[in-house]
Amino acid sequence: MIQRAAVFILLFTVSLAAGARDLPLDRIKLPPGFKISLYADDVPGARSMALSPDGTLFAGTRGSRVYALPNRN
Repeated sequence: MIQRAAVFILLFTVSLAAGARDLPLDRIKLPPGFKISLYADDVPGARSMALSPDGTLFAGTRGSRVYALPNRN
């Protein structure tokens, strides 16, 4: 489970830095049992993340904003 979270965090960070719509998700190779998908593409300047016990992902910016991204699944 920790490895899956690490892949998700890596993808999320890369997607925010590179422009989520431009990522070739179909070309990224993952280990068996893993999958990749876009979680959010409307969090400008995200730099750090924290996951709450209820599944809400908080993304902080280099400035003073924090975005709450609730788990809708």
